[in-house]
Amino acid sequence: MFIGVEAVADTNFDFVDPTIGVNARIGTKLGEDTKVFGLLGYAYETGFDIDDALIGAGIQQNVGKKSLLSVQYQRYLDLDINRVLVGFGFRF
Repeated sequence: MFIGVEAVADTNFDFVDPTIGVNARIGTKLGEDTKVFGLLGYAYETGFDIDDALIGAGIQQNVGKKSLLSVQYQRYLDLDINRVLVGFGFRF
């Protein structure tokens, strides 16, 4: 089992009005390189000046020793928005 915190900066490639936030993750390993997790978080949309709590779930796969791929589903609670995110990250 694992727990963790992640900082989020999300943009539509224009880098003008990013969404920023923080998520808490709890999950378990499936084998040596795969993790499944649930998350609870908070996001603030800078361009529209709105904020919301979110819940979600995801899977993370290590790629080599220092990088990872991740797929997440997120549900914004007050805004009724559903999102699917695909990410690439570095471990250190």
